[in-house]
Amino acid sequence: MLELEYKTYERQKPTLIAKDEHRWVLIKGTKVAGVFDTSLEAFERGIAMFGNVPMLVKQIEHSEAPVFIGQVEP
Repeated sequence: MLELEYKTYERQKPTLIAKDEHRWVLIKGTKVAGVFDTSLEAFERGIAMFGNVPMLVKQIEHSEAPVFIGQVEP
């Protein structure tokens, strides 16, 4: 899920970083629907534009730390 949106983010990432690093982007399909100051603003605009459907709301960052889900064995 959201595979197309992540690919869109990766394609647009250089442009987004140059203009809006640390802000939040809203992506639906192959469309960058907007850039916002907070994740809440992006989410609310996404609901208004698309309804309650899957969409990507992501902070624009040059470097991203990996996210580990679940228990890490010692």
